[in-house]
Amino acid sequence: MAAAPPRRAPGRRLLLLSAAALGGPSNDRVLVDFVDQADPNWAELSGEIDAAARSIRDLGCKVPFVKFDARQDWALAERYVPQRKFPQLLWFVHGQPTKYHHTLRKMKNIVDFVMALDRDPIETAQSEADIRRYDRAIYAQLPKSSPHFKTGPSR
Repeated sequence: MAAAPPRRAPGRRLLLLSAAALGGPSNDRVLVDFVDQADPNWAELSGEIDAAARSIRDLGCKVPFVKFDARQDWALAERYVPQRKFPQLLWFVHGQPTKYHHTLRKMKNIVDFVMALDRDPIETAQSEADIRRYDRAIYAQLPKSSPHFKTGPSR
């Protein structure tokens, strides 16, 4: 059975998340905001992420912002935020959580965070001049089956 898609909150640019939809690979990249709506600062905190969502859209970024109220499903919230420190932003790629999670709450910080992560992780260099634009220390972990996995000449 297919997972139910996230539904849009009334009058909001953010999506409400169901437990079934969280693990699905339907989106390449998703920012999930795990929140506790019983928090007395909720209205102020919610306004900042709403403003960040509008700003991201104005910049042409199409990354979905998802809001998940931990009180709706504590078990699911603890799976991704085991320390129960809410609100918590968590970056998902292909339905999988990444190590990128923050307690950012200011609109500018959230926008900077999303724009830094919403990019292709691999760029192809066409010439030596392209290579010289980057720092000399580059680290990448790729499976050997990846078309980008190459080894350099032996020294």
